[in-house]
Amino acid sequence: MQVIAYVVFFAAFVWLVVTVKSRRKLIAVTLTGVMLITLVGVPQPAHAQSGILSGIQAILSVIKDTIQTALTSIDAVRTAVNNVQEVVAWPQQLINQAKEQVT
Repeated sequence: MQVIAYVVFFAAFVWLVVTVKSRRKLIAVTLTGVMLITLVGVPQPAHAQSGILSGIQAILSVIKDTIQTALTSIDAVRTAVNNVQEVVAWPQQLINQAKEQVT
């Protein structure tokens, strides 16, 4: 599509340059042609996702891969801290012995 637009603009530009009789009009036609080619030649915007479903799938993939790994690591640390607290700080066997002595 863009190639066809270039060909049409180039043909119109050449025709105008050939038919122009004064230097002033030649400069005006040249500047106009350069501006049109510049505007047409602007790259088209890129489309990252093809639709809503692929966008949702990308988000779910990030959640599944990256965030799930981080959450698994956090859960492992939390479990380890709980185990240390149960063994060192609040041993269940000693708590039960203290309860028996009180009653």
